[in-house]
Amino acid sequence: HRCGRGTRTEAERRIRFGKVAVHEVGHTLGLPHCPTRRCLMEDAKGSVLTTDREYDLCSRCRDELTRLGRAARANPTIPWPKPSA
Repeated sequence: HRCGRGTRTEAERRIRFGKVAVHEVGHTLGLPHCPTRRCLMEDAKGSVLTTDREYDLCSRCRDELTRLGRAARANPTIPWPKPSA
């Protein structure tokens, strides 16, 4: 329900849901919230709208995953469009 607020299409809702899922898996793997704007691990502070500007993990979060022994792919295939700056 929350992922659908303010969206116009089912595709927009699914993209938000996918980004939220990746964020939560990041926590499961040991990542904390990230202060980097546009990182998938950015703290939403109660608003799902942050997902609209997010695209991928930042280099800091990728480095942290590597440190935790769970390196992310260097050039992942990302299933949602890159948001405009």
